[in-house]
Amino acid sequence: MALNINGTTGISGVDGSASAPALQGSDSNTGVSFGTDTVNINTGGVTRATVDSSGNLNIPVDNVKLRIGAGDDLELYHNGTHSFISNDGGAGNLVLYGNGTNSIVLQPKAGENSIIGNSNSSVDLYYDNVKKIETSSLGCGIN
Repeated sequence: MALNINGTTGISGVDGSASAPALQGSDSNTGVSFGTDTVNINTGGVTRATVDSSGNLNIPVDNVKLRIGAGDDLELYHNGTHSFISNDGGAGNLVLYGNGTNSIVLQPKAGENSIIGNSNSSVDLYYDNVKKIETSSLGCGIN
């Protein structure tokens, strides 16, 4: 079905899909499609982002990054296992993620632990990726 644009009804016609969006440019599987109270942004035939009826911006694909800043230095993403907030601007790197066991891990450099906060348990402090202090219900221990 063709998309109709006129001065009386505005834009009407098709809702489209990820592989055949209602609004598209020269690439037939990239554009905007519409669902029930949703607006979808599609590239390569895949829905990359959706705005739902509550105004939430949903990114339903793992390893897709929300990049913020002039140099795209701040990244927010989920890799299928962990969630990351990363400052990858060259001047420093910060990775903060939940490790799937109700813990929060802070890495000032990718792959190098600094602080691990465990739910209802210890807080572990590291120096050069080696645990040096661990809290417990009795206080703390120094390694």
